[in-house]
Amino acid sequence: MPLDNPRDMFLYEIGARRDAERSAELLQDLLIDRVPGSRLEPVLRRQAEEIQRHLENIDGCLGTLGVSLTETGSTGVEGLRSSFEHFLRLQPTAELRELFAALTAIRVLHLAIASYRVLVDQAMLIGEQQCAQVMLTNLIQKEQSVADLVRLNHDLGQHVLVPA
Repeated sequence: MPLDNPRDMFLYEIGARRDAERSAELLQDLLIDRVPGSRLEPVLRRQAEEIQRHLENIDGCLGTLGVSLTETGSTGVEGLRSSFEHFLRLQPTAELRELFAALTAIRVLHLAIASYRVLVDQAMLIGEQQCAQVMLTNLIQKEQSVADLVRLNHDLGQHVLVPA
């Protein structure tokens, strides 16, 4: 089916965001597994719960639109996962592993923020106010999460990267 109107473009984008959230969920599990007992672990666990809510919000929006979509994949998040796995093969110290896990989570969140900004705009432009509100809620939560992670990353970086 060709994409030939703004609604189709919005549906493609929201499907891509759903798939990216699913991939982020898997990556989040990997990050959590690699930083047990760290300061980062509870932050990542809260974000994992947030991802679940965002997926539910997206599914609710799709339900409102009366559509179900096929998977589009998520090369962006998968690329970040691949990068993290490569880093792990270098056998970093626990502190560097935690720092890189935080950086990976930050990168995932920035991808999501960019996507949600586009979705809010597109939903408004095609007259889907309810979906726009849901996407805006997800966007605001992602922005809050990245701010928390950036602060923690700074603290971790000071401990790990700044000479004593």
